[in-house]
Formats: sequence, C-alpha cells, structure tokens
Amino acid sequence: MTMLRLLTLALALALLAPAARADEVDYLVLVPSALHQAVEPLAAHRAAEGLSVRVVEVEAVPGRDRRAALREVVRQARPRFLLIAADARAVPHFDVAETATDRPYGDLDDDGLPEVSVGRLPARDAGALSRMVARTVAYEAERAAGAWQRQCALVAGEGRFGPAVDALIEDMFQRVVARTIPPRFDVDLTYANPTSPYCFPFEGFSRRVVGRVNEGALVVAYVGHGNERSVDSLTVKDASGREVDYPVLDASHVPAIATQAPPVMVAIACWTGRYEAATPCIGEELLATGRGPVAFFGSSRISHPVPNALLGISLVGALFDDAGDDRLGPRLDRARRELVAPRSKDEDPLRAEVLLLSSAFMPREELRRELPRHVDMYNLLGDPALRLARPAPLAVEATVDGEVVTVRGQAPAGARSVTVTLEGPRGRPTRPAPAGETPLERYARANDRVLATSLVGVGPDGRFAATLRAPSGAAGAHVVKALATSERGAGAGAAEVTLGEPGAARRR
Repeated sequence: MTMLRLLTLALALALLAPAARADEVDYLVLVPSALHQAVEPLAAHRAAEGLSVRVVEVEAVPGRDRRAALREVVRQARPRFLLIAADARAVPHFDVAETATDRPYGDLDDDGLPEVSVGRLPARDAGALSRMVARTVAYEAERAAGAWQRQCALVAGEGRFGPAVDALIEDMFQRVVARTIPPRFDVDLTYANPTSPYCFPFEGFSRRVVGRVNEGALVVAYVGHGNERSVDSLTVKDASGREVDYPVLDASHVPAIATQAPPVMVAIACWTGRYEAATPCIGEELLATGRGPVAFFGSSRISHPVPNALLGISLVGALFDDAGDDRLGPRLDRARRELVAPRSKDEDPLRAEVLLLSSAFMPREELRRELPRHVDMYNLLGDPALRLARPAPLAVEATVDGEVVTVRGQAPAGARSVTVTLEGPRGRPTRPAPAGETPLERYARANDRVLATSLVGVGPDGRFAATLRAPSGAAGAHVVKALATSERGAGAGAAEVTLGEPGAARRR
C-alpha cells in the first residue's frame, strides 16, 4: 500500500472515530476557592499516577442554581471520578425521596444510578481538608505492607427485635461472612450481645472497638443501630437488675483513634453519614482528625434492616472479590447498583433468603420503594479514586497426609519470607471451652482460628514450602493461609483442606 493510501486511510479512520472533547477528564474536583490550595496535593498525586485531572472552583461556575450548574460541569467533563472537596454548605447535596445524597452529581443519564464515582471530603475549613488529603495520599504512597491488608474487623450491635429474630439475624450474618468473604482474608468479630461468645467484656467494649480500629485493617465494618453522633450501645442489667448502657463507639471516642494502617470504615446503620447537618456526624468526625479511617461509607437517614442486609451482602462481594481494579468508588457503586439491579439473573442464595424472610414483615411494594432510597442515602465520605490496600493474590496449594499438611506456593516478587497458618473454619469454635473461662478468654477463643503456624523462607524463584501439623483429632473442613510481605506490598492466598481425607486441596 502506498504512503498516500496509508495517509488517506488514517485520515478516514480519524474522521470516523469519536473525537475526545477537551473538557473530558478522569478526575474532577469541585472545591471552594478558599480550600483550593488544601486539595492541590491530592490533585497532583492523581495526576502523577496518570489520571487527567481538572480542579474547578465552585464560585467560578455561573448559574443561580448551584446544584444544577455544578451538575452540568460534571456532565460536560464526564469524569470517571468526582471528588467534592467541601462540606454541604459550600457544595450542596441533593434531597431525593427525603434523603441527603450526592448521587445525582454522578448520574449522567438520570436512571437513578451513578455512572461517575462520587466521593466527598466533608471539610469545613482548610485545616480539616489538609488533614484528609494528607491521610489519603499517605495511605497510597507511604503505607507499610502487613497482615492488616487482609484483615476485616466486624463490629455488630444488638438487633433488639426479640430473641428469635436476633438469633436469626446473627445466624444470617455469620453465614454471609463465612460464605462470601474469600478465605484468604482474616475476619474477626466484636458483637454487642451479652449472650454471644464474640461479646467483649461490657466495661471495656468501646475501648476494644477503638483499639481494634487502631490496630489497623483493610475494612472495619459496623452493622447495627446508629445515630448522627454514635453507633449503638450495649445494654445489660447490673446486679440490681437496672439496665446499664455501655457505648460501642461515639464522637467522644474519636480523639483516641490513631492508626498507622487506616481502614475504610463502613457503617450499615442509620444516620452515621448525615453529612449535611449543622453538627458534624460521626463519619465526618472520624475523617476530620486525619488519624482515623481513610474513608467512611454510611447512611444519611434512617435505613431499613432489609435493604441494609441486601447492601451488606453486595458490599462483601464488592470490597473483597478480585474483579475489577482496586479503586474504592467503583466498588461501592457496584454494591449500590446491585440493590436495584442484581448482576446475575440467577438469584444469589443469600439474597433470595433475605427476600423470603423479609416478606413476612415488609411488603414487596415498600421494599421496591426503599431500595432506590438506600442507593441514595449511602454516600462515600472519602476519595472515590482511592486505591484499596488489598493484598495481591498469592497462589497456594496444599496436600494432607494424616495430621501433616504440606503447603506450597508462589510468593510475589521481593518477598523474603512467608507466614503459613492452618486455621479452623469461620463461625465455629476451633477449641472447646475450658472450665472457668472468663468473658475475655471466651472472646479471644471465639476469634482465634489458628491451629498451627510456620514462617518459611522464599527461594530465588519465589517458591516456598511449609509443613504444618494439625492438632490431634482435628477433622473436617479447614483452611491454610499464606501471607508474604515486601517493600512492594503484601500478597495473600488460601487453600481449603479436609483433615482426615488425604488429597490435594482446593485453591481459593
């Protein structure tokens, strides 16, 4: 083909291809002029990783209706991510079906679902925004690899719907955790129910929750009741029969939270994300210090147990599976979309069970009305482009010969050692209760599933091997896990094994 024909073909293809508009960007920031300088380090960080960035000062956008004018800016730019770097006084929220929401800013086709991932750093002054920005940048640029990257810390409040219903909710909760969080992740539970083995001693319950956040985790999730300034309290009777409330977590505990491995915090509860109120909600308080969670996902209004349960199931999959990239906003959007538009035509068994149980006390028409409201009332306080510190998948295989479990795998580049563990299944005690066990010992035993552990070196080709001995009498389904860390990050993998039945395990 002659050069002339090549040029002609290239020109024709260029004319046929849709032109990229100059105002289209990957990462759009809406910020008041007074806070512009405070958000610049985050804008520069996103540009340095290859995103096209545009920062718009809200005062420079013409129009009497600020919401409509700013929404038009987003529609013209069509970004992947929209960061609102201000509180609701400076960049107003939308009121949709009596909920406070930022969803319409990212809804480009008016279908009630976000096409643009939206997040808000709800800063009321430049100092608060600077702290949130610094926290976000440090989370990605300075974080130290470690076991915290595969940890999910769950905190649950009492249902208080009656003993039978509460037991049903607890059973469903444990099955969601056991069946949907991949086994390569560690899960621990702190449950504000005096009858549960996962209940920490009452007097120190809030201290334990604060301590667990400070220990660090990939995700800290609270499920239960809540309000603008706190999550629930643990209610017990003292020796005289008088009811005493022990707080789980409230705004007064926020100054004590300081972690070097900040989690993403999710609160499946009422009111904890009411970011448009005159007084900061607990979600805002947690972010404003710059020492707590790196992001907060919570509800701006009263939420309903059934949509909350469905959202929780979707969130588990969205945050912990390996599909897609590791950006937080798109993963949360996926969970919210699945509330009203499940991805698969085949109903998820857990979702189907929730819907079946809910039919006894929530009419289907009410559920159809509430699901879109829950898409709106749950908002992200944080950067939607945040790259989650998820560990890279690590290939693991295991074989069983009597009480000996042999584990082999491939570690990520740069890893020098691997920690390998044999663990019991989630939701089931791995050891019997000793006589005279204290509540603190019971709590520790309920969360301890490790039966054997080994630290092994990594060969020049990245391969490793470990031998673990199962406790005498251990039988049935178990899991082996491997964790490798290096300066480049962490890798985690797992394989299911059946003790007492020799053979290769399934990789997970």
